[in-house]
Amino acid sequence: DEELAQLNLHLKHATEGKGTTILISGEAGTGKTKLVETFLEQAKKKDVTILSGWCLSEVTTPYLPFIEAFNTYNALLRKEKRSFSLPQTEFQLGDQLSNINNDYGISASGTGSQTLEILQKPSGFSPQIWRDQVFAVIIDKLHLIASKKPLILFIDDIHWADSASLALLHYIARAVKNSERAIVLGTFRSDELVADTEGHPHPLAEIIRMMRREDIFAEIKLSNLNQFNLKKIAEDMIGGNLNSQFIEKLATESKGNPLFIVESLRMLSEQQGLIFDNNQWNISITELGLPTKIKDIILRRLSVLDYSQRRVLDVAATIGEKFDINILCAVLGKDVLEVLETLNIIAHSTRLVSVEENYYKFDHERSRKTVYEAIASPLKQGYHAKIAKILESSKDIAFHLSDLAYHYAHSGNKEKAIKYALVAAKDELAKFSNQQAIQHFKYVLRNIKEEQVEQKNDALEGLGDAYAANSMYEEAIKTFDKLATSDIGLVRLRALRKATDAAFHKWDKPDILLEYAKKAEELASLNRLEMGRIINNRGRAFSLGGHGDLSQDLEDYNTALEIFEEENSLADIADALWRSGIITCALGSLGEGLNRLLRSIAIFREIGDTRKETEANLAAAQIFFGLGFFSVALSKYSTVHILGEKLGMFNELAQASYGLSLIHEHDGNIREALSQILKVIDYHKKTRC
Repeated sequence: DEELAQLNLHLKHATEGKGTTILISGEAGTGKTKLVETFLEQAKKKDVTILSGWCLSEVTTPYLPFIEAFNTYNALLRKEKRSFSLPQTEFQLGDQLSNINNDYGISASGTGSQTLEILQKPSGFSPQIWRDQVFAVIIDKLHLIASKKPLILFIDDIHWADSASLALLHYIARAVKNSERAIVLGTFRSDELVADTEGHPHPLAEIIRMMRREDIFAEIKLSNLNQFNLKKIAEDMIGGNLNSQFIEKLATESKGNPLFIVESLRMLSEQQGLIFDNNQWNISITELGLPTKIKDIILRRLSVLDYSQRRVLDVAATIGEKFDINILCAVLGKDVLEVLETLNIIAHSTRLVSVEENYYKFDHERSRKTVYEAIASPLKQGYHAKIAKILESSKDIAFHLSDLAYHYAHSGNKEKAIKYALVAAKDELAKFSNQQAIQHFKYVLRNIKEEQVEQKNDALEGLGDAYAANSMYEEAIKTFDKLATSDIGLVRLRALRKATDAAFHKWDKPDILLEYAKKAEELASLNRLEMGRIINNRGRAFSLGGHGDLSQDLEDYNTALEIFEEENSLADIADALWRSGIITCALGSLGEGLNRLLRSIAIFREIGDTRKETEANLAAAQIFFGLGFFSVALSKYSTVHILGEKLGMFNELAQASYGLSLIHEHDGNIREALSQILKVIDYHKKTRC
């Protein structure tokens, strides 16, 4: 009741335009989803739009929960369209995301609630640029929905979310804070947020840490029930008073876990293990006999199934927590109606599975794992092999790359598992699902044969790219170094260049940056564009406090710029112009330096690289300020604020606010100067600085 009241209070604030994000945590079975379901049922009566998505274990499809959320909204709009004739543009929200922002080449299409393809990265766009634009489009669409009536976006089990979805969740949370008529709800299991075998923190734990630092969410923690509440839930379920010893035994066995209590009482009822004596319910045996693990409960519930029913459930468990009926029928070789009737029996007799719209899912991942672990190993392999072949022949094979890698790996077919893991890793890296890409690349490297040199190097380079994209620069440098020593020619040159990229972003590696640049000189003739990038990176050594020779840095930038212009690489040209512009100004050629900076800004804007456009504007603002051109500096700092706020670039925002405070102080506007200084402090609290 208390948690429900908190949620309703947040909803009241949201209807007034003070949106927020709420994360509901607790161990498995504490009632997180049930709490939200009750809240959503109440919210429906208040004319609120609800978008619901969910994350599934062992399913790492990028943005899956948001795809499902938009699909549920599509389904609602279809129903409303039939009744109220909604405008076509509104009806096409999820199915036609391509209409939202074609300027950026973002394509999207959908087929009902089965798929929603918002994830195809257009050629010519870097993953970072593409991601930023897609995120902006989604925010615009959520804003449009919330402008009509208050919005609740609910994502269940975010501890299983892919890293791309977590990044999007973070972005949305930042956008709705106190500025939208929207609530973002997420549930997660606190006991799942553990570090991996290499000591890296759980991705969600990292996102929560950053969101907490930015103060953009509230957390509701659900604990296990105390004995008083345990007694209440048990008596409400059974319909009468419970014997005190019975309650104590329930409390001891369940440790207050609501799911355990409910399932235990249900099992006792099904087995006629309860008796009513002296106006109290008790157990009919001397010992309680309750299972100490929910797995035991699930296995007892499974015992009511016959062979054909158990076979259907076994295959479903092999497919996953949420399973497609068509795949299930194909594996079993049975008619769809026959399988649906069997699932209906299983749902009613065991409640292990339930139907939601046009698909089935297990009531809990723990239930699925219990069923799956009871299957004999050779049979598991056979099921996985058949599932993989069915997915491989699917028209939507691009949507099942991770599943193909998973099922082929568990079928024992390492050759195909490696093949699809490599393709899936590249696909997820392009979609900014870095954690999933890292896992796939590592699987390939663990299982590939030594003689498969080309594939091995491909995976090694991809792993380095994924580490770098995930800001794990130390790991990226080590990986590219390994690649550089294991290959020759263009692959080695590219590895050295990428190592210099990572060294630059690591900030404390100027010597390594220069070392790799020197190694690359002997390979300069292999590829001019790659060598140009190496030279450009070498010029960055000044920024890292390297050799400190500005004229040599400028010479490197000019050499690189000449190569980039000959190769017509706009992104590289803009990068070299930006950095060389700063040094040109530092050497006294202000006109030329500022001209380079302004040209770089224009190119970054043209190609859609908002991050670098922001950084270049900041550099220009600082130079104009130093020259005393305060009005121009004010304009550039303001641009940094507009662009940086959208992307959460807090370091740049802090520097821009500091510059603005100095300008306002110079103009005598002390109140505004103090306001900007307070922003500096706030922004720095949100960074690692």
